[in-house]
This record gives sequence, structure tokens and C-alpha cells, in this order.
Amino acid sequence: MLRKSFINKIEVILESTPLLSVTDFDIISEPSRAREGSISIRIIYRYGDGEYLEGLIGTNVPNSSAIKISIVCNPGDFAIEQEYVVVGFQDFFEHVQAWAGRISEELRLIPINRQIEEQRDLLQSLEDQISDMGDKVATLEELEKLRNWMNTVETELKDRIEHLEIKDKDKEKRIEELSIEFEVFRARASKMPVKRIFQAVFTRIYKVGADPNLPKLIENGVKIIKMLPPP
Repeated sequence: MLRKSFINKIEVILESTPLLSVTDFDIISEPSRAREGSISIRIIYRYGDGEYLEGLIGTNVPNSSAIKISIVCNPGDFAIEQEYVVVGFQDFFEHVQAWAGRISEELRLIPINRQIEEQRDLLQSLEDQISDMGDKVATLEELEKLRNWMNTVETELKDRIEHLEIKDKDKEKRIEELSIEFEVFRARASKMPVKRIFQAVFTRIYKVGADPNLPKLIENGVKIIKMLPPP
């Protein structure tokens, strides 16, 4: 089986891709049934139309310590599905990054995701304000405002997920994951720097997708930040 550090590298790549989150993917690693002694790793995008990347990690290249890896993925560089052969793990990770980037680019072409892109200036303004907050921890009075705001955001995002054109089973899973994440945020709010709370919550707003309430959620967050005293 593959080491955890190998899987972690893939997770970092997926999480750092615009419009995507590692939670949008399933990563499955197991001994290959097609080739004895090889390991298969499959990365599946949960919310798309059959997007996946599968790597078959095989034997060493002759006279070298490098490993040969066969890749099949959807989407490819120019075709819906393409095959590649790479040598070494770094080349494999670069293909994973390029594949995730192609999924991200296709998401940008969807009108509702273009709506997100149009909010970049507002998001950047917010990030600039967050970065100036230092490591301040909220007071009891501020905590109440923050938790009320987080409750509102959670409700709005769940409603957004309910209206996504995905399978009911996937909706239930995403809503359950979101509930767990916000429960953790609320539980840690008294100890986490306010800056980290806002960064975590706004990441969730951005990942779920655009709707008419997105600017409102962001602007309410900006107002809360302005109400907080300087660190």
C-alpha cells in the first residue's frame, strides 16, 4: 500500500486548486488486479460527470531507481480521456495538479461559478482585513456574534447544497460534512484566533458555490470584522 505521506501530497495539491477542495474527491489505493506487484491509485471527483485520474505504479525503470507510472484520466489535455506514462513520483504529482486544474477551469465556464469569480475583489478585500487582525481571540460578547453569524452561514450553505444538481446521497454526505465542520468551528471559536475562524468559514462559502446570497454572506462577515476592536 502507498504511504500516508504520498496520499497527503495528493491531498495538498487538490486542496490548493481554485474552486476545489480535497473533500470533493475520493482517493482509493489498492494492489492492482491488472498487474501483479503494482499498486493502483484512483482519484475520483465526486460532483462532476465522470472525472477521474487513475495511476498504476509499476516496476523500476531498467538501470534506474525511478518508478514508471501509467496514468489514465478524464479530462485529458485535449481529449475527454487520455493515457500517459510518466517516470518518477514528481512527474505523477505534476499530472495530478494539471488534471485538477483542468477540472477547475471547466468549473469556471459554468455561469454560476463565473458568479463566484466576479466576487474576487470582495474576497480579496476581506482577506486583506483578516490578515491585519493578528492572533486576537474573541471576547465572550464577540463570540456570541461570531457564532450567530456561523449559524446563518451554515444554514445558507446547506440550502445551497440542497439546490445543487447532484445525487441526494451526495447532498446528504456534503451536508453532514458541513455540519461537522461548523460544529468544530463553534466549539473552537473561544480558543482559535478570530482570523483563523474567518478564513475557515469563508473558505466554505467559496467552495460550496455562488448564489444570490453569496455577496450578502461575505458583506456580513466584513461588517462583523469591522465591529471587532483592533488587536
